[in-house]
Amino acid sequence: MNYQHYDTQIIERLGVKLVGWTYHELVSPYEIYTIDDLQTLHNALVCGACFWMQLSRGDITQHKVAMAQREAAGEVVKKKRKE
Repeated sequence: MNYQHYDTQIIERLGVKLVGWTYHELVSPYEIYTIDDLQTLHNALVCGACFWMQLSRGDITQHKVAMAQREAAGEVVKKKRKE
């Protein structure tokens, strides 16, 4: 999964959102270093507390507007590709 570009490549492009992620930020499970955090995430995935949700067109549009506002405020929302 494309964790670095989650907002643009997953939410905007595919129209799905990961709900119930238990770690404090959305990173690859490979980057979660404590067994307790991994076990909590695993349990949430197994029991269904963490799941993929299909977004409506309105939700995707709202997300795009929010991303544009964050970008206008000076926040880096898209990481540039290495050339």
